[in-house]
Amino acid sequence: MKKLSFLFAMLALAGISVVMINACSKSETGVEANKGYQYTEFMPDQGQVIPLITQFNESFQAHKQELKSGGDLPLNEALWMLEAGVNYEFRSEKDNLEEFVYDSININVEIFIDENNVYMISGEQVCDNFNTLLSFTENELSENTGFELLMADVEIIDVGQEYAELKMTTLAAGTPPKPWACFIQSNDYWYPVGGQGYCDGTNQGQGIGSDASTRINGILNTNHCTDYGCEGSVFFTNIIIIPDIFYYEDTNGNPCFWDGPDDYCLNPQEMQFWVDKAYYVIDDLKPDNKVFIDVIFTYHVIVSETLFAHYIPQLRFGTINCTGSGN
Repeated sequence: MKKLSFLFAMLALAGISVVMINACSKSETGVEANKGYQYTEFMPDQGQVIPLITQFNESFQAHKQELKSGGDLPLNEALWMLEAGVNYEFRSEKDNLEEFVYDSININVEIFIDENNVYMISGEQVCDNFNTLLSFTENELSENTGFELLMADVEIIDVGQEYAELKMTTLAAGTPPKPWACFIQSNDYWYPVGGQGYCDGTNQGQGIGSDASTRINGILNTNHCTDYGCEGSVFFTNIIIIPDIFYYEDTNGNPCFWDGPDDYCLNPQEMQFWVDKAYYVIDDLKPDNKVFIDVIFTYHVIVSETLFAHYIPQLRFGTINCTGSGN
């Protein structure tokens, strides 16, 4: 891991608190109610992933027919099963996607503590909530014709004595990108922030609503233009989020994000430079045995509407699973 630092003086002037960069586990987004709960990530061997999901799907189908649901599960295993199950249900090739749409739903699940002091969810509760998450995802995709599910990330928000609050964030993605979407082009002259559009070149005055940050965001995410090298369809498990990357340095101590006034005009060479730096951040933060899923790349104000900077409020990685040819 390379050196991480922040523009302390600028951030202090702007009143922005300094946040260290950490990958959020499934329990680090606000579990306050029960200080005794310690989340341990459930990560089965790769060869067990599809058999576990298949076994759960059989229990789910039995539950729908009002037959006996599967056995009770520890909270961490139930969380993995809900996430893996939704991602598997909506698996696809996931190549050539853009037009990303995020949505989320919070659910409360009943929990209990067994004789070994382990937080558990009943098989019936797991199936009921899995059905809720499937319906939510189906509705989102039906509202966005032609979209596929890129990922569904299920995380713990709060754990009490009798209930746990979970949040599922879905990311749906649409049509194959236009030729310009994947790479910087010779007409990529952009205002850096503010949705001011193209600042020079043949498209000057166009593209209102977009800027350099949205253009870079599109490139980073549409390099699902490159396939995952899987046979069959793809789905993700064990998803993690790295939040609030306000500043990052390369190996030479140079910043990886643009900063400056909003009337600056970034030319194609500068755009490519900052795209490369953003890729550096993603590659450098990528955990072992996980792949890049998506990123939100945008901007924030550093000094009172006069100085701005690009940053990453959310970067997501996960374990990739391939179903094999014909599945």
